[in-house]
Amino acid sequence: GESLLSATMPILESLGVMPAIEAAGFLKKPGGTFRWGDNAEPWSFFFREDPGGRPHAYQVVRAQFDHILLKHAASLGVEVREGHAVRQIRQLDTVDGAGVEVTALDPQGALFTASAAYLIDASGQSALLGTRERLREFNPFFKNLAVFGYFENAKRLEGKIAGNILSTAFADGWYWFIP
Repeated sequence: GESLLSATMPILESLGVMPAIEAAGFLKKPGGTFRWGDNAEPWSFFFREDPGGRPHAYQVVRAQFDHILLKHAASLGVEVREGHAVRQIRQLDTVDGAGVEVTALDPQGALFTASAAYLIDASGQSALLGTRERLREFNPFFKNLAVFGYFENAKRLEGKIAGNILSTAFADGWYWFIP
């Protein structure tokens, strides 16, 4: 899942994708709830309390959310190609400035080349461009362990904070729970 922030809402509105996001039925997220320390009382914040704040954001199922965004982009005329494996990325020097050319293998095994002024690497932690260009730098301080899981029928917070993300710290780390 993904726990969106309220600052995302105006962006989704300006893109015109908000009706599809709302129709997906994602859980509304009014804010966040935190508990730090062994005996600390939980405290919450609410997006609506921020000057100009929105009443809520959403807790989204990431794959479903991404698919909604992809379909919306296609509906606006974006040429969408899925299932392609990138084979080469080449920077171009053009009269108008820098550009990029990408060569990929389509699902049938044919090569496809496209060029653009900008390349957005949306490959997540695999960091396609950063890995290929040897741009990734790891900070040894953050070399740690993260465990995640999905649970059915997990008990949520109740009342007006029921849709909040819950972040809790303890002696050896911290966790968050996204309903």
